[in-house]
Amino acid sequence: MNDEIGYKLGIIWQDVQHRRIVEIIKKLNTNQNVDYKIIFDQLAFYIEDHFDTEEQYMREFAYDKTESHIEEHKTFRNRIFGVTNACFSYNAFHSSISLYLDEWFRNHILVVDKELAVFLLKCEHNNA
Repeated sequence: MNDEIGYKLGIIWQDVQHRRIVEIIKKLNTNQNVDYKIIFDQLAFYIEDHFDTEEQYMREFAYDKTESHIEEHKTFRNRIFGVTNACFSYNAFHSSISLYLDEWFRNHILVVDKELAVFLLKCEHNNA
């Protein structure tokens, strides 16, 4: 995870939540002695909190890409929980999940969530 890659999209709640996933990814990638159970618990909380919040906003503002965005959330949930359930050691968990989290960050947050942020900012501007 590279610090130069920006996760700030201009939506405060989204930026705060994205900072949490960046911290989880950094912890996983920089600490060989991390407790994978703690990482999984943090991921599980993040997934439910972040995805539920985003999905509420998408529905509330009738975002035209709601269904495809939710499908990406479902795919991510299935992958994370599937890998976690299959891994019984730190090394297996780390190697299976670390690259996927980096890829998810780059493709989902920096592309798909950015589109949502642009849409929400326009809605906010139109309602001002």
